Amino acid sequence: MNYDDLKQMIGYLRGMVKCTKCHSAFEEKDILILATLPTEAVFECKCAKCKNATLANLVMQPLGKNEPLISKKDIIDMHEFLQQFNGDFKKLFK
Repeated sequence: MNYDDLKQMIGYLRGMVKCTKCHSAFEEKDILILATLPTEAVFECKCAKCKNATLANLVMQPLGKNEPLISKKDIIDMHEFLQQFNGDFKKLFK
């Protein structure tokens, strides 16, 4: 993944992702790149207003392919799971 790809992803995050707690928009300085692979990256978005942190994993989709890799249902399902998750990974992976 190159610099332009990362800038594009950060721009996408700024336009599409809001703080899950106070719904404020993220500034570029609020977004930290945690990890990158050739076609995906993990970001931490920390709200300047309420200090809530959100993780985002973005996957670049090849040009010409219009089918999303992650559906709206996938996002809703993960949100609902995380609402109930108590943080016990040992129990989760048994």
